[in-house]
Amino acid sequence: IYEDDLPTWAGVVVKRTFRKGLVRLELKSLEWLLTKRPLQMLEIFEADSGGVAYAMYASAMRMPASWTPIKPGAFEPGGPAKWKKYEGYKDLWPSLKDLADEDGWSVWVDEWCNLHYRRTRGQDKTLTVTLYEDKHLIGVEVTEDVSDLATNVLAMASEGNDITKKFKVGRQPVPGSVPAAGFWRADIITVDNSSSIDQLKGPAAQHLNDYYFPALMVDCTVVNEGRVWAQLGMGDIVSLVVYQGGEKRIRARIEGMEVATQGELRCVFKALPERTVPVQPWLTSE
Repeated sequence: IYEDDLPTWAGVVVKRTFRKGLVRLELKSLEWLLTKRPLQMLEIFEADSGGVAYAMYASAMRMPASWTPIKPGAFEPGGPAKWKKYEGYKDLWPSLKDLADEDGWSVWVDEWCNLHYRRTRGQDKTLTVTLYEDKHLIGVEVTEDVSDLATNVLAMASEGNDITKKFKVGRQPVPGSVPAAGFWRADIITVDNSSSIDQLKGPAAQHLNDYYFPALMVDCTVVNEGRVWAQLGMGDIVSLVVYQGGEKRIRARIEGMEVATQGELRCVFKALPERTVPVQPWLTSE
């Protein structure tokens, strides 16, 4: 079957109308069928194209529309939070692949139809790898940075030209739930593809969780005590015990690695937040 400016496609006749000198056919595109409806598993089709097209259409019609072959598999915790407006015309699978490409993760479906979403690089090793200053870590430098810290946040919708009429959501910590920052600083963020209050609540809370606590970086040299190098990789999350600026036990991600000299490996660690920040409305009424 041919259509203007489109490749040939297989279809199934679903209705025939006969008139003198004319037969009118109505067809379902097989490509449309495969994107909209699941087929029964372990089907065997005849070798001719017409038989395959009909069998696939019949198989799809026998399956309930609500049935999905993909089941939740291994979704590794600790991934970046994503808040995007769902595009109804875009299938879930391409959307997941786009997110995985953006974040450097991988997504796949195994032979049992389980969906997996995992880091391409880096594993959580906090229970198995603990590095101690003066034993594994030397030349330790601990930096606390509050330049990007936010005690309050106002999230604003991207759609609309009049700033006074755009949807807005404000968030601040619940009093007493986290240590006071000692100063006040508010961030204003714009949430892409947002046009409602509900689409702003999640990004506002996530921003406050990401930026309420000071950024803590550890720059040091890791000596190969107990062959610890073999346990470290870019993106891994490990436990650190350091004493600069007061004793700290830190859950941190490896952000950078560099072989300095023989027997020395320079690493840069970024501490991960130790707790979530309970939030409540600020400025806006919802």
